[in-house]
Amino acid sequence: MAPQSPRLGFAFAMVTLALTPDFRGCGNGGGGDEPLPTAPFEGCLIDADCEARMCADVRCLAGTCEVVDDLIDRDGDGDGPAAMGCGTDCDDFNPAVRPGVPERCNFVDDDCDGSIDESATGEEVAYPVMITSEVAALAAWDDASAERFVLFEATSSVVFMRTASLDGTIGEPTEVFRLDRGSEFDQLVALRSGTDVLLLARTDIGAVRWVVLRPGVPDAVAGPEFFEDLPGQVLDMEVAERDGGWWIAFDQQSFLDETERLRTVHDRPGGDPILTLDLRLEPPEDPLDVAALGTGYAVTFDGRVEIHGGGAPIVVTPAGALSRRPLANVDESLVIGFADAAGFLSLQRVMADGTPIGTPVPGPSVIDPTIASLRGFGEFLTIGAFADRGAAVWLRGPDLERVVGRESPVITDGVISTPHVGWGADALGVFAAGLTGSVVAYGIPCGP
Repeated sequence: MAPQSPRLGFAFAMVTLALTPDFRGCGNGGGGDEPLPTAPFEGCLIDADCEARMCADVRCLAGTCEVVDDLIDRDGDGDGPAAMGCGTDCDDFNPAVRPGVPERCNFVDDDCDGSIDESATGEEVAYPVMITSEVAALAAWDDASAERFVLFEATSSVVFMRTASLDGTIGEPTEVFRLDRGSEFDQLVALRSGTDVLLLARTDIGAVRWVVLRPGVPDAVAGPEFFEDLPGQVLDMEVAERDGGWWIAFDQQSFLDETERLRTVHDRPGGDPILTLDLRLEPPEDPLDVAALGTGYAVTFDGRVEIHGGGAPIVVTPAGALSRRPLANVDESLVIGFADAAGFLSLQRVMADGTPIGTPVPGPSVIDPTIASLRGFGEFLTIGAFADRGAAVWLRGPDLERVVGRESPVITDGVISTPHVGWGADALGVFAAGLTGSVVAYGIPCGP
């Protein structure tokens, strides 16, 4: 045991003396038993036991509250507590918190201005994962535990899921479903709506299987089942979150005429098409995408964008070739990504009636804007593409400008696929496959 300091020993002795009653009648010659003393102890053990006197700094010294300074400044940062009217320090027990200091990404009002984490820089972490398959998908999970994302991976004819936590912990693989007829999976798409996550899995013969999963529920909420009665073989698919569910879009090769290509939109997993379009252009001139907009949806068609809201569709023509996944719902408006006249990625925001909101905003510097992928999460936009540093994800705000203080992961090191993104309750998650393994990265957002 470490030797007791003289000061602590003295303080302990003082407290002991103050607490020791005169127990007459307990072997010290007293005339009889008397009750224990009930008067409250007026000394102190720690500084917090001492009440302030006006704005004077009162400390616990040798078991007694003593005035040590004219101004309270318990954390020694040069400012008194605002709560007592003795200064502007909103936390006088933390020297890192006081007016004028930079905000940090810690969910604390560091500069005492009433706002939390504004203009703070988000943290960014990345973890290697030994998954080399490009047939993968990532979605927000937000389990009651530390698990924030769910990662899906297809290995030939089986789809597995693993949970992923912000500390880099990747859960053990759990089988979601498998094929039993010799086919294999070619594409996975996953997206959360509310508490549920929809997973779409396309096979090499153009069939699509779906399942709805929910954190904390051991079995599937719905499915797994195949989409039935589709008019063609599915070549590509995309999904968008909407209130209470998802919009689902497919590109298909007609069963009746293999030269005919169809684009269908569905309002529920396994449901019949609510829209069928005959496509005339070939990818990448006519990339597939769908996004929620108001009570309706927007879908790409013939190199343009159609907005469907109950009446006749509204057509929006971008000022250049559309991106690979060009549509996103951001702050209840539609964002369209395209390559401008100079060949750079540009972003245009429009209202539900097709009216442009401002002028196009330059996007980040990417190698090929036609393979950029947009995804909207509330008031934020993520842009996934390839840049000089490798595959990357950028974060933009509702004005489509860079969000100061909210950083997003940049993934490099041999990444061979466009990143998959998910937006959790407190982080942006990114997954990208590489030649020697994959990377799961998290950008911890900050700011109001």
